[in-house]
Amino acid sequence: MASSFPQQPQDNDASASGRPITSRVVAPGRGAAWWGDGWRMFTAHFATWLGIALAYIAISLLLSELGYVGNAAEWLLTPVFVGGIMLGCDAARRGERLRFSHLFDGFRGQHFVPLLLVGVFDLALTFGALVVAIAAGAGGIDISGSSNALNVASDPLQTLRAYGFMIFLLTALALVVATVIAMANWFAPALIVLQDARAAPAMLASFRALLRNWAPFLVYGVIGIGISVAALLAFVVLTALIGFGTIIAVLEGSAGWESIGVGLASLGAAFIAFLVVIAMVTFGSTYAGYRDTLAPETSVPEPPA
Repeated sequence: MASSFPQQPQDNDASASGRPITSRVVAPGRGAAWWGDGWRMFTAHFATWLGIALAYIAISLLLSELGYVGNAAEWLLTPVFVGGIMLGCDAARRGERLRFSHLFDGFRGQHFVPLLLVGVFDLALTFGALVVAIAAGAGGIDISGSSNALNVASDPLQTLRAYGFMIFLLTALALVVATVIAMANWFAPALIVLQDARAAPAMLASFRALLRNWAPFLVYGVIGIGISVAALLAFVVLTALIGFGTIIAVLEGSAGWESIGVGLASLGAAFIAFLVVIAMVTFGSTYAGYRDTLAPETSVPEPPA
């Protein structure tokens, strides 16, 4: 994929084979193209993507029922699932059949441990940031009587003024950590399963690729936010229409109270459909971004149209 920016390879990250992981700087407009590529990949394999998405959502819900253990397991296993999805995206791009089992391909072979280590690093970064935040918060709290819980409850505005700067710092720390983790994770699974990269170099290469391509990713992010806001507004309008119509029908006697349950079920189905579409298109667009910025120039050529 052509870039209007000069190519500037980075040579201090390496795959397991010792081959450097190089990144390219692409034009800002490529950020919009990635969404289009993700959408085309989704529509070309709609039924399989639907099965993958529903299975992934079901697994996430099951893990959430296990409390802290399940939450930790989800952190650890998410890169493994994403690695399998990246293998599926790569197979689809090469004209092969996208399989439901691609979701679980990250658990097989040599890629499982590096993918799992990405989750371990994520947990370690988050835990480290949490420790720093707790220490900073404890150090900034005045343990005198003027800052006890009663004063907080009686005058929350005064408390906010007193600790506003500390709250700002902790919020900024949370945003920085979340951003670093997201950047390090964005391309790491693809680099591990498609270039045999180790976990730490893959995360570092992902972070650098996004940092160097801040302009296209800014475009990509703005479009993603726009899509999310538009979908949210559409969902709110749909909720209002269904709710208002159902209430009127019940009051007029043309529908029973069970219509409310049907309306809620319809809204739930619409919300799940939105999650499925946005998640699968995002995965496809992530793969497109990887192809544009990190895939080797000598990789398998694009299949004929």
